[in-house]
Amino acid sequence: TTTTTTTTTTLQTSPNLALQCLGTPCPASRNNLESETERALGYWLSSSINVEVIQYGTESIITVQSLAENFPYLAVLLQNFAFRKNDWYGVISPLPLPPLPAVPSPSGAVDLTIVLQDTSPNFHFTLPERVAAQVTQQLQNYGVVGVVSVTPDVVIGVMVVVARFASSQQAEQLLESAHALQVNGDGATYQTIGMFKAPVRVTLVFSSTEDSNKDGRQFFEELEDMASSVQSSISNSPGSPVVCRVALQAPLQYAVDVLVATQNGVTSLLGRAGQLSVRVSGKTFSLVQTIEHTTTTQTSTTTLTSTNTAATTTTTT
Repeated sequence: TTTTTTTTTTLQTSPNLALQCLGTPCPASRNNLESETERALGYWLSSSINVEVIQYGTESIITVQSLAENFPYLAVLLQNFAFRKNDWYGVISPLPLPPLPAVPSPSGAVDLTIVLQDTSPNFHFTLPERVAAQVTQQLQNYGVVGVVSVTPDVVIGVMVVVARFASSQQAEQLLESAHALQVNGDGATYQTIGMFKAPVRVTLVFSSTEDSNKDGRQFFEELEDMASSVQSSISNSPGSPVVCRVALQAPLQYAVDVLVATQNGVTSLLGRAGQLSVRVSGKTFSLVQTIEHTTTTQTSTTTLTSTNTAATTTTTT
């Protein structure tokens, strides 16, 4: 009797990604850079991955390969990904999220921005389409047309959702109702922490001259602590400001994005440079720069390529 078993697995490969080395010294070799990047990404993907360094240096080019079923999460994860090893930081360029299905824009339609925060312990990430489906379902009574976009920051557990409503009146009803959304998925429980009509995004840049954290495993917590500390410091400011993203900009320097409801609130934040400071991981970070952003619309797509490999096992009896 001859039994032949064929198993097909799918190896998925990311597009080329830029990996920038901040601080000194950079990893001593291409192999070191590969292994440290694999270790950092493996912390999230929780399965074996392979990082290939195509170009090695301060500005390296890498690809990521994996057999993991949750590999599509990589696009969500890399929206804000940095890792640390001793005195150097690796910052990987964001992989653009696949766009959500197009949402109709009927005459008189209005977009609202809803900020959701993961209230559960530990780190999670939920696919944007799952968030969009739940938000749409929960807002049916308010005339929601659909969800235009979902922008996550995995490390601080925040999702920024732009939802479209059939009329300004229905959008206003939702704002006035203080309706509390709850979105669940992949271990996360997201709850509403802010709701805005045409918010302004302001970036607050915090910098420190101290360094007491050499442990990369604590680095994710430092990003999360930065978000909560800044939120606490600005929560009483006008315009109901809400932290929606934290990114490493340089060693010991973080860019914190904040959504603000009113121009008065924006003016208040812009005037606090040099006056605001927070304590994170035993270090004092001072606000050194504020940036007001104008609204832009950008559409981008992501392609993950797949290579099928067949493993054949033949048993002869």
